[in-house]
Amino acid sequence: MMRNNKTLSRYALLFGSVFACVLTVNFISIKASAKAEKCQSESIVFTEKCVRKNQVVDNSHIAQQLKDSKNKGGYWGKRYYRRNPGFSFALVGDLPYATAESEDLPVKKFDNVIREINRDNDIRFTIHVGDIKSGGKTCDNQRIRVRYNQLQTLRQALIYTPGDNEWTDCHRESNGKFNPVERLDFIRKVFFSKPGVTLGKRPFRVAAQSSNPTFKKYVENVIFERRKIIFSTIHVVGSNNNLAPWSGIDPNDSLENPRADRKEEFDKRLEAALNWLDTTFNRAEEIGAKGVFVTIHGNPRFELEAEDNSRAGFNPFLTKLQERAQQYKKPVVLAHGDFHRYLVDKPFPNLPNFTRIQTFGSSQVHWIKVNVDPKSGHIFSFIQKIVPENVDTYLAPSQ
Repeated sequence: MMRNNKTLSRYALLFGSVFACVLTVNFISIKASAKAEKCQSESIVFTEKCVRKNQVVDNSHIAQQLKDSKNKGGYWGKRYYRRNPGFSFALVGDLPYATAESEDLPVKKFDNVIREINRDNDIRFTIHVGDIKSGGKTCDNQRIRVRYNQLQTLRQALIYTPGDNEWTDCHRESNGKFNPVERLDFIRKVFFSKPGVTLGKRPFRVAAQSSNPTFKKYVENVIFERRKIIFSTIHVVGSNNNLAPWSGIDPNDSLENPRADRKEEFDKRLEAALNWLDTTFNRAEEIGAKGVFVTIHGNPRFELEAEDNSRAGFNPFLTKLQERAQQYKKPVVLAHGDFHRYLVDKPFPNLPNFTRIQTFGSSQVHWIKVNVDPKSGHIFSFIQKIVPENVDTYLAPSQ
């Protein structure tokens, strides 16, 4: 009997020790999670206590930046990936647009989209392909800031690349006759005040092209990795990638005789875009990435002949994209907006590994759920997410 009591005492002591260890570990974990949640919730005032200050590095340090970018927050730990080899993200664009008939309704419809994305527990981040306002409304500071605040209500990270409506087209009289370069500077100031950190309520780090002194202006071009998939945003916009004349502020501006500042902006941004496209595929090849997902804003007009002036602003980008996708051989997706209708196709006949997807846009105020399965052959699949509340009222878009 004495022996049995001693055995029971030993087991009780062992159980108590294990229980105490579990409680301690859980307490530490909960405390760490609470700290992480606090950092992640500070979406607009994202302090240096949560994110180390970015250092200036060149493209040779992209690998280290991408390694750092794997600080992904509560949903992106190693345990999550062991349980879930695939993941999903949301794709939106050309939203919200105010129309001639209504300023409030399109904004509310986009709130419905954001609400649906926030309710979907599969979504790990959202990509917005640009055009956060219509091409017929003023580009004033207040409207840009209101759009920024609306997008910041996304509960996961937001990756945004600028569209033409928020800067390139702002020369128009209906837009306020702004100088587009000045408006682009303002967009960068508002949306990219923390280079190398995404937007949204759960931001994470990304590698920004601005870390290269040669391209320090291009904070909007970023790369990040998820499950050996490379994601890249490249600043290529509609209005012929800013080759369309700024006729609203200069009636003498033309394709044949461009304004000096417009041509300079186009040339330098194109150089940055081609460099970032090379950087994207170089990194994919370096790590043996299983797929590449590139996001731009402008519809690059695949359907037009290369000699067509309406495609002139996109030709160098398309030529390099085709070359790199052909060399890479694995799945490549180009996502863009601009033309406001859902579209998935294979625009390069000789490249079965290349897919183009165009987002919904006003007045089709819906979103796309992109599922990523690194273990499958095709990697990417797309689901149209139609928002019921947004089907009832038709509002013609203002391009």
